[in-house]
Amino acid sequence: SWRKFEENIKLWLAVCDRNYVTDRVAGPLLAGRLKGKAHELAIKLRVIRNGITYEGVDALSLDGQVADPTSGIVEDQCGFKHLMDKLRENYSQHEHDQIIVYLDEFFIHTRRGAEMLDYIQDFCLKFDEAESHAGLQMNEVCKTYLFLRWSGLSQKQQEELLLKINGDMTQFDKLIALIRRMAQHNQAQSAPHDHYFTE
Repeated sequence: SWRKFEENIKLWLAVCDRNYVTDRVAGPLLAGRLKGKAHELAIKLRVIRNGITYEGVDALSLDGQVADPTSGIVEDQCGFKHLMDKLRENYSQHEHDQIIVYLDEFFIHTRRGAEMLDYIQDFCLKFDEAESHAGLQMNEVCKTYLFLRWSGLSQKQQEELLLKINGDMTQFDKLIALIRRMAQHNQAQSAPHDHYFTE
C-alpha cells in the first residue's frame, strides 16, 4: 500500500548515510529501486524551474532551491520530493480505492448458506484484511455483534451461544473457539440434516 511504501522510505532515509545520500542522490537512487509503472513515472519525471524544464535524471537529481526575492527565484523542493509527489498523485488515490474494496468485502458480507467453519474463516480473514489494509478499528463487542448478526443463526441460537460465554460480548475469541468446536463436532457426526448450525 502507499502508506507502507511511505513508511519504508522514511525508514530508508533514517538509516542511510545522509553525507552520501544527499537530496541530489536520493532521487536517482529511489528511481533505480522502482519497478513497472512506478519506474516509468520516475524516469519520465519533469520539473520546470526558473523557466527551464528538467527531465529524467536531471529532474531526479535536482537539489532544493532557496527563494531569493531580489531575483524573483521562488523556493522549490528537491527532485526526490518531486518524485514522491508524483508517486503519491498516482498511487494514493489507488490506495483509497483499495481501502473501499477491503471495507466492502468485510461489511457487505454474510454467511450465505456456507458451512459454519467456512463462515468463521471467511469472517476472520476479511476482518484481518480490512484491519491491515484499510485501517479498520473495531472493538470485540462490535465484532461479536456483527459475527452473530451475519451468521444466519436464529435469535434463539444466538442467545444460547451468548449464554455460554456469560453474555460477555467482549469475549469474541472465546465465542469463536466455542462455535468452532461445536461445528467440528457436528461435522464429525455426519448427520447433514441434524446440524445445529444449518441455516
